[in-house]
Amino acid sequence: MKKTLAVVAVALLGFSGCSMRTSSMSNINPNLSNSKIKYEIVGKAEGTASCVSILSIFEVGDASGCAFPIINTLFGNSYGAIEEVAMTRAIDSIPNADSMLAPRFTMSGFTFPLLFSKKTVTVRGKAVEFK
Repeated sequence: MKKTLAVVAVALLGFSGCSMRTSSMSNINPNLSNSKIKYEIVGKAEGTASCVSILSIFEVGDASGCAFPIINTLFGNSYGAIEEVAMTRAIDSIPNADSMLAPRFTMSGFTFPLLFSKKTVTVRGKAVEFK
């Protein structure tokens, strides 16, 4: 009976999923903090990127950073590469845009330990064109 309970407990713990959602906002873009730089706001920009990891080894999606989730979390920002792709897509979504003013990032993720992991980043902000 104790073995059965132990097996059930390990199975529930090992195969339970986890999801999360966070948001962050950067200060003004460092390129724009110098008052000598002239720029014009050309519109609202939004970009999304995601990455899926299968068996914690194989990655599918827009950017790397999903495989080996424990290692990525311990040694750096596990969303860094996905954030860069989302930012690039946001800037590219507005013609003539060069950068973004105070981008806001929304990160969400779902993990089914060792089997499946998905991370998604959406960035929103004002697109600017340098003059």
